[in-house]
Amino acid sequence: AGQGDAPASWTTISSGATPVSSSVLGKWNTTELSGKWTLKLTAADSVGNRNTTTVTIDSTTAPQNLISALAVSPALFSPNDDGRLEMANISYTITDTCDVKIEIIDSQGTITRTYPTSALSAGTYNQAWDGRDGSDARAIDGTYSARLTAILSADASVTQAESVTVAVDTTGP
Repeated sequence: AGQGDAPASWTTISSGATPVSSSVLGKWNTTELSGKWTLKLTAADSVGNRNTTTVTIDSTTAPQNLISALAVSPALFSPNDDGRLEMANISYTITDTCDVKIEIIDSQGTITRTYPTSALSAGTYNQAWDGRDGSDARAIDGTYSARLTAILSADASVTQAESVTVAVDTTGP
């Protein structure tokens, strides 16, 4: 990384010859930075091919934190009509007036249920998931993500999405 559009010097964020894990090449702490910065990525393969690309970012337009908390409890629930652990509670806190949407996504990435978008003021909210999909059929056992998307009401270009994992296990004891 280097400061400005055409940096005179560069600071290494990460380097190595190991495979990429979880799409993360390196982590860069931008807390104390301001203004424009240029990121440069250089990749080389085992036969000597090499390529470099750059991108400029403006740290003064950092994303706004609209979601300050997101949790699900219990993280494993059993919606099988036995009267125990029938629902998961998705709790979240938003920091400004936002339109919010909660989507339940299965392990294949398919959205199985969407809770309607609603405009909410800053605060803490809860949404119960009864383990059913959008057709009111019981979700199959497995791991799901509850994805919360917040869109700032005053400026729809400002968004944030966060996810938590929840597991469904309908097998009786």
